[in-house]
Amino acid sequence: MMTMWLCQMPLIVLWNLSRNIQSMVLATAPTSTLLRSRKGIGWGLFFGELKTPDFEERGFLIPLLESNFLGGAALFVRTSCYKQLGHFDPKLLRSQDYEMAIRIARRFKGIEVAGGPTFHYRQHAGIRGGRQDQFVESDRFKKWLEYDQVFFRKLYLELPLTEYLPAEKSLEEHTRQALLQRMGIMASKNLVEEVMSDLHDLSRVTDRTSLSRREKIIIRDTFYYRLVCIIGYLGFFDEICRLSASSEVIRLLRKQILLEILARFKREFNLSLIKNSLRHIYHLYF
Repeated sequence: MMTMWLCQMPLIVLWNLSRNIQSMVLATAPTSTLLRSRKGIGWGLFFGELKTPDFEERGFLIPLLESNFLGGAALFVRTSCYKQLGHFDPKLLRSQDYEMAIRIARRFKGIEVAGGPTFHYRQHAGIRGGRQDQFVESDRFKKWLEYDQVFFRKLYLELPLTEYLPAEKSLEEHTRQALLQRMGIMASKNLVEEVMSDLHDLSRVTDRTSLSRREKIIIRDTFYYRLVCIIGYLGFFDEICRLSASSEVIRLLRKQILLEILARFKREFNLSLIKNSLRHIYHLYF
């Protein structure tokens, strides 16, 4: 069954909901904030369907920090909610809605109700942006990243490390996971300085237990692939090699990255992958 997401505070709904669903939501949860469909966003024939994350284990904020799955300017928000959160950031020519969505996720919790896809999203091939900052369609991801970096640098300094953990986990017992999670998120925004800072903090953690299932998933899905595919920064691998000499946690990280490299060989075997992977292994160990 498809589900929708509701955050308990003044109503925020994704715009293209059917009138029946909107009426049902307002009748059953009149003080709710955010409506979302587990089936997510319809991207049409070219892109297929974008599914929203499963929030049961990780909550709403962490997946949103990883990626803006809410999808652009598609929110209808009551004035009372904005009054609690403040205005959109006027310094952001793009990504204003993403920054606001993160503020919403930090403040409000949610429930789920039945529903289907919330809206369909069409990408046109023309010039993007306002007169202050225009760009071609092929640069749209680069531009999103540019503005994401502006407020993620600020979030890195302001967001407590504990918010990179699910609510039921304490920072005292799960510092290693919190640092891995934040490092992966910063890697996805191409914030090399922040990634390297977290790597050094991680090297000072004394937890020598085996990596948990969630930590391995973070390295696989959030950390390793985004670091390699978006950053491709070999200096990171060199620093892991150096820090491994004195840190058991970094040795655990290095081993898990190696396992992920080998696992990719089984799924995608091509000359380009072999070349890049061998280079990463070399920098990890030599």
